Amino acid sequence: MRRVAVAVGLVAATTAAAVHGGPGGLRFQRDVPGDVRSLAAATWARFEAAFRGHPECLRPMAFETRWTFHDRGEYEPDDQRVVLRIPGTAPNLSATMVHEFAHHLEFTCHAQRQLRPAFLAAQGFAPGTPWFGGPSWERTPSEQFAEAAVLFVLGEPAAHSPVVVSDRALAAIRAWAAGEPGSAALSHGA
Repeated sequence: MRRVAVAVGLVAATTAAAVHGGPGGLRFQRDVPGDVRSLAAATWARFEAAFRGHPECLRPMAFETRWTFHDRGEYEPDDQRVVLRIPGTAPNLSATMVHEFAHHLEFTCHAQRQLRPAFLAAQGFAPGTPWFGGPSWERTPSEQFAEAAVLFVLGEPAAHSPVVVSDRALAAIRAWAAGEPGSAALSHGA
């Protein structure tokens, strides 16, 4: 029994050592380069400021980088972790970070569901369209929301994004992010 306790203690110590806290609840894997940490912290601060009306939704998440990865980035909801492929230019990395931070918001923030009907309508989706399903990546409401978040937070779309974000969708996000009462209903009919 003592061997099990020692083994469990070593695993816990190794896991704790692999992740280092960061600003705004980002928990960085040990091997995340310093410049990427700085960029992630600054990008997360912008994300927090943009969604200031819902501080309860800005929950901590793990953040790691990989030199080889199948995509520019990914959010893993089960682990509440963002994975970012490096290297990349700062603007491209920031856009990918915001996109993945938006997915984190979707999965951890129950209040984000209030925004969905207005966002769907503003982007031309039928009421009741599945949020996480679509015929293609760019026709999936969740992905459109993440791309709209990039535009909302950074002030410009991701460089290679095929998603067109309507002014109404941006207004719906802006109102909800600020925590304006009735913002989802207000934007839905606009």
